[in-house]
Amino acid sequence: MKKDSQRSRGRPRAFDKDAAIDAATQVFWRLGYANASLDELTTAMKLSRPSLYSAFGDKEGLFLTCLESHGGAIAARVHEAANSDGDVREILSNILMSALKIYTLPDPVPRGCLFAAASLSDVTLSPDLREAVTAQLARISRETASVIERAPPTHMPADAAARLFSSMLYGFASRARLGESLEVLSSDAEDMLNLLYPKSE
Repeated sequence: MKKDSQRSRGRPRAFDKDAAIDAATQVFWRLGYANASLDELTTAMKLSRPSLYSAFGDKEGLFLTCLESHGGAIAARVHEAANSDGDVREILSNILMSALKIYTLPDPVPRGCLFAAASLSDVTLSPDLREAVTAQLARISRETASVIERAPPTHMPADAAARLFSSMLYGFASRARLGESLEVLSSDAEDMLNLLYPKSE
């Protein structure tokens, strides 16, 4: 009986990996990569440090997993919007407005987006992390480019328009993180979208 009890205590506890990744993502999103301590991560994930290391390798491995998961979720939402009914301008407007609502959710949800939080911290000092963030941003850009390519603006190439739209998303995420309101960002988003697809008079 004693041996069985000892084995039970020594056996790693099972955990919900997806829930742990979501919890870690919220910590990284709120604090950035550099400022997210292992204590804060393990507390949010309800894991011990040995369990974290066993599942993800280290803090960087965990962050890379969070980036992949978060990027995949965003790309899926953009892909769904891209395949909805409506003209190109309407679809892009829906993508923008959906993003802005996420960027400006009330506390305790972090403002902005994980990628803005990451690139504004010292992730840029790590080539692997910089490459991972860049890859996820490119993944989302490809989805928006597929929409723009259906009906490119008359005054600029489709690839340039796609880059401009991606810059809008990133810029608004950064501004939201600094505290700007949904109302202000939405107004500016409409003005910037008019640069790509002016409304018919």
